[in-house]
Amino acid sequence: MTILATVRIDGPPTAKGRPRFTRLGRAYTPGKTREAEGYIRHQIVEQAGMLRLEGALRVTVACFMAVPGSWSKVKQAQALTGAVQHIGRPDLDNLAKAVLDAANGYLWCDDSQIVALVLSKSYAERPGVRLTVEAA
Repeated sequence: MTILATVRIDGPPTAKGRPRFTRLGRAYTPGKTREAEGYIRHQIVEQAGMLRLEGALRVTVACFMAVPGSWSKVKQAQALTGAVQHIGRPDLDNLAKAVLDAANGYLWCDDSQIVALVLSKSYAERPGVRLTVEAA
């Protein structure tokens, strides 16, 4: 498969927040989610431009979470080698949703083009997200 774009988003991955509702029943996206998606879009445009890819796509979203500083040095080392997995919050699907929604209209025309999606969440010294787009 041909890699069409790779983007590295530095900083702790942010999960997509649930929509909030006003008393009038209108839905809106929480501020933290809007800010995170804006930052992701900025990184996409800066690193890959506005590609607006067409056709079937295979997308890989790898989320790298910070190792808690309160852990012992031994447990931190185990986390960095993969012996200890990140099984807590935020949920992987919500992390991916924030990235995919932010890339919609920038990396691809519409996220309905994604026919294969590979997600992962692990610990790393440098928190962030790596987004890879390939032709399917």
